[in-house]
Amino acid sequence: MKLLLIRFLNGSGLGNALRSLLAHSPNLKPLIRLHTTGYFAQTGWPKTVLETENGLNVGCGYAIDRDEKPIPWMTYPMIHFLNERLRPKMHVFEYGSGQSTLYFTQKGLMVDSVENDPKWLKHTQDAAGKNARIHYVKKEDATQYNTFIRSLKKTFHIVVVDGHPGGQGRVNCLQESLKWLRDDGVVLFADTEFIMHRHVPLDIKKKGFKVMPFWGMRPVTNGMSCTCVFYRRGNCFGI
Repeated sequence: MKLLLIRFLNGSGLGNALRSLLAHSPNLKPLIRLHTTGYFAQTGWPKTVLETENGLNVGCGYAIDRDEKPIPWMTYPMIHFLNERLRPKMHVFEYGSGQSTLYFTQKGLMVDSVENDPKWLKHTQDAAGKNARIHYVKKEDATQYNTFIRSLKKTFHIVVVDGHPGGQGRVNCLQESLKWLRDDGVVLFADTEFIMHRHVPLDIKKKGFKVMPFWGMRPVTNGMSCTCVFYRRGNCFGI
């Protein structure tokens, strides 16, 4: 395939044009390499950008890896971390369903999600399978959304906070989730950079939790983001 491409470029005259472009644009070659064999190619990031332009929800994220399997809309360092530590039969509660729901269930985890977006509700329900239960709450019912985890009357290995619009709403979800963790449970909090000014990590530490931040790129967007793990000693991730 590579040989055929070279022959096509040379035969069409594009080969000389491409070589001239690379010669006069020294920054272009490393960018091409980044997309074809480097970090972007290894994570599948370019595929997520293309998918969101024509896919489910422009601007809201449609996260897949290089093999087009679903991944969470969290930073890539966090995703690599999770790949090594998730175990089948772990119980997960999510504030916000989506690609992360599919990611967890495909790894054999049991998932309950509360969702307030009908589009994501349908997308997730159609693909999640028997290991997931998606619970719908209307967007205007913020209090019910924040406290929905209470109605399940059970504790979880992992709680994911990634679905509430607005910084304070997400903080409320985080504070509620701490009450429903198993003794070895952890919280995954996406987009932590948006709540840093609220001193949330400091408040969590006062409750006996430690904070491990994972900074980096994430699917779909091209900026830096942070996903944090809040954990205690003897946690299910072994950290």
